[in-house]
Amino acid sequence: MQSPPVVESKWIWGLNFRFLLNKQNVAILFFLTIKFHLLYINKGDIKMIDKIDPILRSVYSPDFSIFTKLFLNNGIQLIGADPFAPDKCLPDYVTDAVKKAIDEGKTHYSKLRTGEPGLAEEITKKLKCFNNMDIDPNKELLITPGSAMGLFMAIRLCITPNAGDEVLNHDPGFAENYNDVHLAGAKSISVPIYRENKWQLDVNELEKNVTPKTKALIITNPNNPTSTVQSHDTLLKVASFVKKHDLFVIIDQSFEQIVYDGKEFVTFASLPGMKERTITVYSFSKDMGMTGFRIGYLVANEEFINILERCLFNYVGATNTFSQYGAIAGLRNYSFVEEWKKIYDIRRKKSYEIINRVKGVECDLPEAGFCLWVDIRKLGTSEEIVKYLIDEANVGVSPGFWFGKYGEGFLRVMFGRILDDNVYFDAIERCASALNKLALKKGL
Repeated sequence: MQSPPVVESKWIWGLNFRFLLNKQNVAILFFLTIKFHLLYINKGDIKMIDKIDPILRSVYSPDFSIFTKLFLNNGIQLIGADPFAPDKCLPDYVTDAVKKAIDEGKTHYSKLRTGEPGLAEEITKKLKCFNNMDIDPNKELLITPGSAMGLFMAIRLCITPNAGDEVLNHDPGFAENYNDVHLAGAKSISVPIYRENKWQLDVNELEKNVTPKTKALIITNPNNPTSTVQSHDTLLKVASFVKKHDLFVIIDQSFEQIVYDGKEFVTFASLPGMKERTITVYSFSKDMGMTGFRIGYLVANEEFINILERCLFNYVGATNTFSQYGAIAGLRNYSFVEEWKKIYDIRRKKSYEIINRVKGVECDLPEAGFCLWVDIRKLGTSEEIVKYLIDEANVGVSPGFWFGKYGEGFLRVMFGRILDDNVYFDAIERCASALNKLALKKGL
């Protein structure tokens, strides 16, 4: 093979220098460089991202960038469902139980199904007393690292990925209900619920949306974000519907113990014939404020639990060991939750009055939970009003469309945030004042 011709470097550098003196040539070189970069250098990156499952790439996540200004200005966040966050709120006997467990060396893997000694026993007592359910904890209970993981596994149990399966979801509803169905490889079907019907599930709407591809129905009861409780009569009608169409039922009862005014709460799985087709998702995060502990549990029939246990082992493994001792302490002395409910009750009533004084804005008195579901359709879109409140009141709330397409035109305002009542009420008053200002501007 012949060697390439030798070219004197002085000639090359001289040519390049003369070439670069021409501004037009510089522009051409810049254009060619960018084009080369896009076509060749980035080509590999684009191909790699294209190899990722489109389902994962398209999973919805809320846009928190709209709250950047709020964070920079030390604004008040009435956003997340995290009791009294960011303040310390748990009683010492709960946190001391966790510290004691760590000091005693309880830092190794926990028992997968029933967790640490005492936890399954306390949960079983609670289920019998509050939920009217008798279970065998060794067969029908699974401790999970948070209810979110339990919810995803329950959905995965009920569907076959990428086979065209559909899952019915009431809308508005908890955002993860829709997203997890999507992640699991099925299609979430929105079933509207309406304020005019007190946000109750409507069997007629369910019938309109059920198809031969429908595998399951997901219910959040009490509902997040509408803070309403499904009535006994509604649940009986739903039970007949799922039996008729032979569907699985996944029901999230995270807010079950924060119910007001003696409102009846019915555990769906306790209804006749429902236990064998229902997976119930429970949490320690909402009523007991243990959001950072990451503990939840599933209750279902033995066949379901056997499969779910194997899934849990392969997905994430056992639940945090020492956190479970805090949960045990909380279950054995539940008095702090009752005290919290008194605080929530005062806040919901006063907040309801404050918000309903605003012209063009409406809000129902919450039946459960610790959030207000505020109708602002006469003032603007959810996103417009959220941004407006950040600018005018230095307060962040959640836009309704985060909770489904039928949530547009509403705001979710968490009255369970912040321990100091003065700080909380100052924030809600600022919101009301800002909204009143907007209402006057719009001639309401």
